[in-house]
Amino acid sequence: MFFVLSKLLRFVTSPTTWLILLAVYAIWTKNPRRRKVALTTLVGLLLFFTNPFISNLIMAGWETKPVPYQSVEHHQYGVLLTGVTVSNQEPADRTHYQKGADRVLHTIDLWKKGIIDKIVVTGGSGLIAGSDLSEAASIKRTLLTAGIPEMVIMLETAARNTAENALYTKELIGTTQKVLLITSAFHMRRASGCFEKVGFKVTPFATDLYSTPTTWEPDSWLYPKSSALYKWEILTKEWVGYLVYLVRGYL
Repeated sequence: MFFVLSKLLRFVTSPTTWLILLAVYAIWTKNPRRRKVALTTLVGLLLFFTNPFISNLIMAGWETKPVPYQSVEHHQYGVLLTGVTVSNQEPADRTHYQKGADRVLHTIDLWKKGIIDKIVVTGGSGLIAGSDLSEAASIKRTLLTAGIPEMVIMLETAARNTAENALYTKELIGTTQKVLLITSAFHMRRASGCFEKVGFKVTPFATDLYSTPTTWEPDSWLYPKSSALYKWEILTKEWVGYLVYLVRGYL
């Protein structure tokens, strides 16, 4: 029930949903004044949500800032959160990635630079049914191809969400060690909260930035872009997830 309510809340808070509903209402209503108000609001919101400067500014404020490798102290465990592969993509003889692959590539760098000793990859299958290969196992392929010894890699293959990532990682390695948590910058607040809630001492290592350095070039603030709307979709989805986790006591 709570899962359904979470999905409904994400739908209701999505900027794209607002835009579509306003457009439908403007077409449906017979009242000229209400149609004018709906269209004016639609145009205003569309300009707001497709403005790259605004979306980039808000995204940069939410994302956890990345840090240079040389400023990261040594950790026994680097915990890599999944959610970056495409399930059941053919051909099945390789791992298919979507945006977020930096999580994996930067983890490889961390191990090769001697910053982490062990890599814990946590995440089950991204599908409700139809896949017998966990995301963690799929990512392991890439780690092995990159030359990471198999003895270095530890898999947690049951977790279906961030809260379970934390809980099942605790069952795997305990919480006596400080962990270097590796996930996307927009997701780090929720992920760190979940891991700290179950007892870990967390050092964030943010990757996969959606925000970019602020510039005053006309292209960065004047012209509407669909990528700006996409950033709002990422943000609102994450904000809802954070709120739901807070209510459920995961944070």
